[in-house]
Amino acid sequence: MYGSPAASYRPAGEGAEVGGDFYDTWEHDGVYFLAIGDVAGHGPAAAALTSLTRQAMRVVSRYEPSPGGILAVVNDTIRAQTAPEQFCTAALATLHPTDDGYLLTVACAGHPPPLVVRAEKGEPEEIGVCGALLGVLADRAYDDRASELAVGDVVAFWTDGVTERRHAGDMFGEQRLLALLAGAANRSAADIASEIDEAVLDFAPGFPHDDVAVLIARVTAVPARRGGAEASADAPASASASASR
Repeated sequence: MYGSPAASYRPAGEGAEVGGDFYDTWEHDGVYFLAIGDVAGHGPAAAALTSLTRQAMRVVSRYEPSPGGILAVVNDTIRAQTAPEQFCTAALATLHPTDDGYLLTVACAGHPPPLVVRAEKGEPEEIGVCGALLGVLADRAYDDRASELAVGDVVAFWTDGVTERRHAGDMFGEQRLLALLAGAANRSAADIASEIDEAVLDFAPGFPHDDVAVLIARVTAVPARRGGAEASADAPASASASASR
């Protein structure tokens, strides 16, 4: 097992209304899944779309191995079961065990591709390409991009509430995020998620105008060989940012 992911979440405003950002992690047949997204709007309609998107991803992942293939089915599901004005972004990744670590495969729908920080290099590297939003256009195709991960490597996902946080006419921006992630490979996933959350809050104190969600995964051990001793790492947790803080 690759190690426990960590996440942080801050809802927009005072947190009284259900937010539109979500994240989720799960495992099926030895493959680990990481998902994050941003649903348009807030309130009951956004909560319903969040639930539909997460559950559709989990169900489709039981028979479709490709993140891009999963997003294509989810896109058609949203179009069939929601109002025309409802849509969302999403980034979906799989982690397949290899002899030396994990194979990361990523597909994105209107969402920023995740950043990988290598333990050897320390500089963030973008993995993935941004496809169409989910729920807008029919019969969309989403491209997979793959990259090998070794022990110590980190994968970082976030929603636009991080990079688009504004204060005094300035924006937090991707460059600040890149600076935070540089050299983060030797830190725990929980520490990285907490540092990003605190940096965003320090940049613009007070209640955020948009949901802020971060999901971090770090490879902590080489996958156990069949019949061998199990790697000393925790199983991934599952959570929904729209329902937790």
